[in-house]
Amino acid sequence: MDQLENNVSPRTITLQVYSRYEERKVFARVRVVGEPHVAIGGKVELTLLQSRSGIIAGHRTIGFKDSFLTEEVEFDLTDLRYWTCRYEAVFIDRNGIPFTTRVLHEKLPDDLSWLGSKTGVSRKVPEPWIPLKMESNKNELSIKCWGREYQFDGKSFIKNIVSAGESILAHPVCITAQADGKDVDWNGDKVEIVSSDSDQIVISQEIKSPNSLIIKARTEIDFDGMLRIDWSISSNNSKPIQLEKLSMKIPILKSFAKYFYFYPSVGPYEKSAGALESKDKSMGFYPYIWIGDEERGLSWFAESNEYWFNSDSNKQIEIKHNNDDVTLWLRLVSNPVTIIPGEEANSAVKFIKSGEPDEPIRTDYYDKMLRYTFGIQATPVKPVTSDAWDYRTTIIQQQTLGFQPRLNVTDELLDTYQKAGVRTVVMFEHWADAEAYVKTPHGDLLKDIISRCHDRGFKVLLYFGFLISDIIPEWKEFGKDCLVLPKTRGYHIYHYPPQPEQAAWFVCLNSPWQDFLMDGIARALDEFDADGVYLDGTAEPWGCTNTEHGCGYLKPDKTNTPAYGWIKPNGYIAPTYPIFSVRSAMRRIYEIVRSRKPDSQINVHNSKLMTMPTVEWATSVWDGEQFQSAGGKDDIHDLLPLDLFRAEFMGRQWGVAPEFLLAGEAYTYKEACGISLLHDVPVRPFGIGEPGENLELMSKIWQLMDDFGRKEAEFLPYWGNSDYVNISSKGIYVSLYKHPNNGLLAFVVNLGKEQKKTDIALNVERLGIVKGQFCAIDALTKQEIVIQKDTISCNLESLEWKYIWIKRKQ
Repeated sequence: MDQLENNVSPRTITLQVYSRYEERKVFARVRVVGEPHVAIGGKVELTLLQSRSGIIAGHRTIGFKDSFLTEEVEFDLTDLRYWTCRYEAVFIDRNGIPFTTRVLHEKLPDDLSWLGSKTGVSRKVPEPWIPLKMESNKNELSIKCWGREYQFDGKSFIKNIVSAGESILAHPVCITAQADGKDVDWNGDKVEIVSSDSDQIVISQEIKSPNSLIIKARTEIDFDGMLRIDWSISSNNSKPIQLEKLSMKIPILKSFAKYFYFYPSVGPYEKSAGALESKDKSMGFYPYIWIGDEERGLSWFAESNEYWFNSDSNKQIEIKHNNDDVTLWLRLVSNPVTIIPGEEANSAVKFIKSGEPDEPIRTDYYDKMLRYTFGIQATPVKPVTSDAWDYRTTIIQQQTLGFQPRLNVTDELLDTYQKAGVRTVVMFEHWADAEAYVKTPHGDLLKDIISRCHDRGFKVLLYFGFLISDIIPEWKEFGKDCLVLPKTRGYHIYHYPPQPEQAAWFVCLNSPWQDFLMDGIARALDEFDADGVYLDGTAEPWGCTNTEHGCGYLKPDKTNTPAYGWIKPNGYIAPTYPIFSVRSAMRRIYEIVRSRKPDSQINVHNSKLMTMPTVEWATSVWDGEQFQSAGGKDDIHDLLPLDLFRAEFMGRQWGVAPEFLLAGEAYTYKEACGISLLHDVPVRPFGIGEPGENLELMSKIWQLMDDFGRKEAEFLPYWGNSDYVNISSKGIYVSLYKHPNNGLLAFVVNLGKEQKKTDIALNVERLGIVKGQFCAIDALTKQEIVIQKDTISCNLESLEWKYIWIKRKQ
């Protein structure tokens, strides 16, 4: 089937065809790469044909039954004249729509029962999300999910987006173009509903221009509010069309465009989040960008910049400030592309070099169709019903007191945790010999620890991670096919006692490792009766060029080679960031964990990672390891400014429950609390050897929050409480908790570089406090604090802080 025919959707998918051989026979099985949810109810039209002649050796229709690795089909080559053959395939989804299908070839491996596993693949809408609702009115369509609404009218990709009760867009999301020297006018048609289910609604649309350019788009709206837009631009003209410019513009209301975040960052200290500057910003390609404020935001993402043609690689994405909006401007084409209709063009991008001998050589590109896959998701993505204040987590690692020689966790240690108020314990990777592996030879010891934790009321989370070890039995069969390439990320010799020596490399979840990990997590949870998982880097869509499992693409431009690209004679293999595959894996983990125990946890270690399509499945996140290499000479004020913390670490505008990770030596545990607690974010207590002062301090804070009733209180953060409190000194910050019955809890911190004295004036009327009938105490030391004329005076050293409880006199 010619995949560029009109009836083929612009929705792209990759299939892996596995072959085995007998005399004059070939046997094939097919697996959907990276996105098993799409395979539900789908089928594959598989054709084996001679490479040159195109003679068909056989055609088979295969469905997915007991697994997402199809049953085996046979092709008999006895009567076929000798020559090389190849597979072509078209995936057809549950609605009968054929996708634009890419095929990978591989020899069928030995019996791997987990390959194509259905573990964790479900179409049910899990809590706390709710089923999608759709409303239509004439040519307009409204789709609502938890906390957000997306509106479509057929004239643009998205007419409007509402999040947390406010419209985010200043104008519709639109495509602008210039072709044959003229600006393109687009005429949109109505939106067609392809399917409407509680977990996903699919729509399609065509947008045409008078000069015969056509945009075809398919948009999938998932129950978590993620939009996947697959779209193509082609021509139905009989003559070639030169496309000089092509852009997508996402105009966000200026009042909401306060902060930015982008992924990935280069190095631990590059500021990839923070306050959005008032001047325009140009940048190279980044696969994930978010713009928002403290309550909501909007993200755009793409797995690669394939089919992006730009003369300046540093101006592929721009953030432009206008009168009423801040526009995220995606410059897809600024180098001319000649679109040649029909069979006159090959499906691959080509070069044309032109110019007279005395003139500069100009490089053009031509193709018959440009294809793009973008994602859009408004935040917050879900309600946070439980958070780190509820989970109260610590970790057991190789440095934990008594842990060696192997899993030697004493009752004394567990009793200390219980007395301190710990509710969740993470068993770090040393429960297994192979790094981040799903099996262990120490099962009896692990079961004993988990049993003793359960006796004390603890939840126990098992560690799984982002690495694949070369000492696992599966390494020889498929290990290298699962690696993130280039093979520069990982550990050549992983010396991490009590684990044995090994090498451990970054692993890609667009590979078969996804199925292996899902199957293994499910088995481990069942075998050891664990209460969830701790995921170290698992949610990160690492840039990958491993074409063996479908990552990377050949970029036919020799200039501006990225750091992780491989040089080739006609270009280089550019990385892709498998956001949709990692999203599928994380969604599967959520289903695996929560279907076993409804109150179980998915704790994601996410330092510098806020890609919501992958991270949102966490019940809590732990961010901060990027400061691991910071030392005592680093200035904490420069290392972690408040705008960075508000943009990345709070969680409230994202829809995830945050916890801060103390790493490095730039600040102490207590100093880290000063910055983090100001934002209502606890710092996880853990350390080397004895539980120590960190746990002792956080234990007191946990108890304080219980006594005050934090869950029932309204949090009034320092950036929005000026109507309630006035601070006399610069560098002193106050956040408030206002309880309907228990008064007011103020967190006061000096983030200046010197000791300061300040007066904190309370607006008693706004706070609902009866004048003269309240008192104040230091909430941790219980010492009384003097109040004069509704004002509290504090004298604080640099980075010193305190909780002040203001309540009715007895």
